[in-house]
Amino acid sequence: MSLNADITEVEHHSEQIVQCGDLAIATDSFGNQNNPPVVLIMGLATQMIHWHVELCKLLAAQGFWVIRFDNRDMGKSSKLTGQAPPSIWQQMQYRYFKKPLVVPYTLDDMAHDVLGLLDALNIDKTHVVGASMGGMIGQLLAIHHPSRVSSLTCIMSTNGNKKLMNPKLGTLLKILKSPPKTREQHIEQALSMWQVLHGSHFAFPSEHFRSTIEHAHERGFSASGVLRQMAAITVAPSRSKQLRQLTLPVGIIHGEADSLLKVKNAYALKDDLPHAHLATFPGMGHTLPNELWTSMIEHIMKPIAEAL
Repeated sequence: MSLNADITEVEHHSEQIVQCGDLAIATDSFGNQNNPPVVLIMGLATQMIHWHVELCKLLAAQGFWVIRFDNRDMGKSSKLTGQAPPSIWQQMQYRYFKKPLVVPYTLDDMAHDVLGLLDALNIDKTHVVGASMGGMIGQLLAIHHPSRVSSLTCIMSTNGNKKLMNPKLGTLLKILKSPPKTREQHIEQALSMWQVLHGSHFAFPSEHFRSTIEHAHERGFSASGVLRQMAAITVAPSRSKQLRQLTLPVGIIHGEADSLLKVKNAYALKDDLPHAHLATFPGMGHTLPNELWTSMIEHIMKPIAEAL
């Protein structure tokens, strides 16, 4: 597949805040708004800016209207500050000892946010690309609202089987570190975590990550929001049975060096979705290395082309 790599004429539409039910959702987009839409859903603790502008423009240059947004509790979208999050310890007790856990919201609620965004933007049906938790949200959107999803691509995600969701110890310890107290500590801690998630195969673009972390901090980072999102993942049941009922075109992309959601999660998704296009990349961790953007978009295009 030969991609159009000319992004110079791709328009970046300014950020706006749209009302989705009781929540305000921050969103922006790229490309011609008359083209078929592609909605990008980011993962835990991340914001829409973690979808790199150049990556968005490269996808838009293939003839799409590319939309990214902040999930609830992140960036400029609504923060649910009135709802206290379960602690890490409470979430671990739920997972390993089945102790009851009350959560402020679920992944289903977050999928409903996407539905609200589609309605606010007057989009009847869209292609969906989700990274990590974003892939989980995309799956639920396709499961519960199949008429609104043309195709689905899950990047470094999982079907929700907790037996497969076991990070490497070093990665887990990085994630579970106590929240930093100052802006500078937050930036350094986040940079260290991203370096672990990125892995050692591809050069770590530290300046890019530092800039993104700083920008995300300025846009609105919420430590309690991270815990609320994490709790939604913690209580989410396996989607395996529901995924087996899906008939829409699906793509699965995963890094073979992913230390957070190991590559076995991709193979489990493939078992649930035997018709899906599967691509795994040697050396790729739990990030989106710029060296792989072209290849990733080629694989994103496969289920999209199947749906068109």
